[in-house]
Amino acid sequence: MNEEELEEDLKTTSAQVSATAERLDQLEVQKRSLPPADPRVIELSDQIERLAASLRRQTAIEGDLTREIRDAAAGEPA
Repeated sequence: MNEEELEEDLKTTSAQVSATAERLDQLEVQKRSLPPADPRVIELSDQIERLAASLRRQTAIEGDLTREIRDAAAGEPA
């Protein structure tokens, strides 16, 4: 992958990270508005957990892409 492709992938991944974080925030706000005994709290918690795992994967990819871009800019092989 060339540097331009890496940068485009990084932009796309960054947008995904932002969208996932925004969705996590929305779900947390929704969960806080419910009484703790409400069964929807468990459903929301499960969704939040899955999104948080996805966010972790996305940020790891983001870090890998950033390192690849740095290496490409320095002329190092990927």
